Amino acid sequence: MATLKGLLNEAQRGSDLVVTAPHTEWMETPEEEQNYSDEAIAFIGDVLRRKYKHPRAGRFSPSAMGECHRRVVFGYAGAPQLPPEMDNQEMMDHGSWTHLKWQAEGITLGYMKAAEVWVFDEDLKCGGSMDAVLYDDSGFELKSAGWNIYNRVVLKDCYPKYENLLQDAAYKLLRDFDWTSVTYEDRSSGNFHEFRIPRDAKLEKEVIKRLKTYNAFVQADKLPPMLDECEMRMGQVYKRCPFRKICAKAKSVSEFGQVS
Repeated sequence: MATLKGLLNEAQRGSDLVVTAPHTEWMETPEEEQNYSDEAIAFIGDVLRRKYKHPRAGRFSPSAMGECHRRVVFGYAGAPQLPPEMDNQEMMDHGSWTHLKWQAEGITLGYMKAAEVWVFDEDLKCGGSMDAVLYDDSGFELKSAGWNIYNRVVLKDCYPKYENLLQDAAYKLLRDFDWTSVTYEDRSSGNFHEFRIPRDAKLEKEVIKRLKTYNAFVQADKLPPMLDECEMRMGQVYKRCPFRKICAKAKSVSEFGQVS
């Protein structure tokens, strides 16, 4: 029986990569000749005006699929969040600009049909913005990573992170498409690697299972249990959680006013 990793390896051996060739050509073009299209410039303006932003309350985000269940439900409930710490904010800002750089390039060169593509399923209460739809109607997701994570994913594992695959599977489920270019960029060097990821029933089954679990907690007006380390106020998951201030005290979803 074919596995997802086996299919992925087959894809990498062929000529199925979509963004690698045009992105390489763009990066090798002299800066004075990198002229962005009017469409790309208009897109940049719309992004900076927050026209593609959607409230997170009332939906489960595909990008949160690999997170702690309690954190995901807090996001749906619209619970108050702590601002990111300075180092985390700097990393997030860098990621946002990196996405914008790729999207403006992709729109200019035509290998992206659209960027920040919104998808939502009312029954699953799941939705989010895909980074882009490529010219062949496949998806595009960019992951900006530190050199240590980039090297582990690209050189050691030769495989995307599981939480990134869950996010991708959620988008495939919501929009009904078969392939995605999950692309990692090393934010320290600019090196990049494109993985062509096929649709996978096992991953989609896991996404549906998680969404049913989240929805069950919401309908029961209950919160998932805290992680052991979070109960002890320890660990990176706790330290990076924007809901850590209210997590231990919260008792229900409805206290934040977002039960449907």
